[in-house]
This record gives sequence, structure tokens and C-alpha cells, in this order.
Amino acid sequence: MSKSRIIIISNDIIPGMEMPVAAPGLRAFGLARGLRENGFKVETLIPKGIVERQWWIWGGTTPFPTPPNTFVIKPKKITDYLKQSVPAVVLLINSNQVDHVQVIPGIRYVLDLFAPKMLELNCSQNNYSFEKFQNLRQRNFRAIGLADAFIINGQKKVPYFLSWILESERDIKKLSIEVVNMCIPPKLVTNSKNQDGITRFSIAGYLQQWHILGGWVDVLKEHLEKSKAQLNILTPTHWGGGRENQDSPERELLNQLNQLESVKFHQPMRFSDFQFFLSTVDVYIDLFQHNLEREYAMVTRS
Repeated sequence: MSKSRIIIISNDIIPGMEMPVAAPGLRAFGLARGLRENGFKVETLIPKGIVERQWWIWGGTTPFPTPPNTFVIKPKKITDYLKQSVPAVVLLINSNQVDHVQVIPGIRYVLDLFAPKMLELNCSQNNYSFEKFQNLRQRNFRAIGLADAFIINGQKKVPYFLSWILESERDIKKLSIEVVNMCIPPKLVTNSKNQDGITRFSIAGYLQQWHILGGWVDVLKEHLEKSKAQLNILTPTHWGGGRENQDSPERELLNQLNQLESVKFHQPMRFSDFQFFLSTVDVYIDLFQHNLEREYAMVTRS
């Protein structure tokens, strides 16, 4: 018996498209890779608008590349694509594209409860309107009502998302709900770690509007000054904009670390280089001041 055809609807660019990638794209990429390794036929759909906006910045007028089994599609065409793909399981990451899909005989939907987006809005530094919260809330309920099953990114998110499902009045006793952690294929290299006795720390990932660096920076600075350790920092500005500009308090704190000889800043890397970079690190740091978003977040950056 052949395994089901799976279609992942990504909200973001994935590795292999020669453009910057953020957590949602890594999530779609990792899930697709893992499912393929287990014998499933997997396709990834990416909304055309977000690809074209980024490619205009990074690629100019040449055609943008797409990895195998990846299709860039106008959101309003997604339903037509799914109707031609029956039977299939469709994996939605968050509720972003729920208004571009519908109930189709032969299509089963799995909702990936990936990011606590309501908490991201609530804990960010920008002031969001009540209307924006309400729109997101109703969109989440539409996605939950459509889903035949759910996966959750990280065990500690389970209570948060169960509360959403319960509020939607779905009967959780009749639903399939599984924890599927962030899955990024590593590039483990034999003896990739240096044998010089130096402990290598890393801070890697975008600084988002809801990420506020805490007093641990001073603790780390003191440790780096006194011990045989090295800190690698890879924190580019998020391509979507936001608070993490060069004048932000977070960037100023990181620049203070950059004054130390044992600290090295890195420019954005190709995905394969980033995989190798991670294989050389001993300790990944993902520390921020406490807020509700951080309390439930999976440490996808590390």
C-alpha cells in the first residue's frame, strides 16, 4: 500500500531559494525532509507574493530558483491545486493560508500549531489594534475548525494550544494531537569541533520584536573575559523589518560583546554553511527577558 501524498503549505521561503529564511520556512523544509525520508511523496506550496517581494530585493530580474517538489503559487489558486491533488493530506503551518483553502472531498487537513502568534503580537514592542487581534483570533478558529488533526511544535506549547482548541468547542477526545518538535536536518561532521580546549558558545537567529535581551549578557561578558571560551554571534536583521535595527538596545548590547577578543560576529550564511557552523558549537544560547511568548516558545533558533 502506497503512502499518502502530502502537501505542505508554507508561509515563507524555504532553503534552496537563494533568499533569507526564517523559522516558518525552516519548519516547512524540515517537515518535508523528514516525511520524504520516511517514504512519503511531499510537495511544498509557497505563496507567490512573499517570494516575489523578497526576490526583487535579493535576485533582481532573473527567475527565482525553486527546490525540487516546491511550487510557488498565487494564494487564490491553492484550492484549485488541491482539488487536482485528491487524495492528499494537506499540512497548514499556522493559520496564515486558511482563507485560501476549503473542505474538499479526499483532502484531509493537519494544522501545525507552530507559533503562538497571538502572544507574539501581545509581547512585541509595536502597538497593535484590537481589530488585528480579533482578526487573528477568528482566523485561528477557522483553521482549528477545518483541521482533521493537529501537530504542535514543542511539548511546552501543548497547554496553550489545547486552550485554543477547547475554546473552539472541538472535542479533543476525538482529535489526533501529536507533538512534533522543530526538525532541521543537521550536517554533522566527524571531528568538526576543534580540539583546542576552547568552549564555543553561539547566539544565532533573528532578533524579533518580542525578544528582549536580559541581564545574562553581562554575565556572559564577564565569563568570556575570565575563561577560555569563544562566542559566535549570528543575528542578522529580519528581512521582514521590525525592532532589531542597528540602534535598538538589543543591538547595542551585542555590540558591547563585540569589543571582546573572544567574540566573533558572522554574516548571514548559506544554509549548508549554517548547518556546518552549528556542528562546531558546544553551547547554543537562547535567553531573553521573560514574557508570555518566550514562556511557550520552542527554541527554534538553537
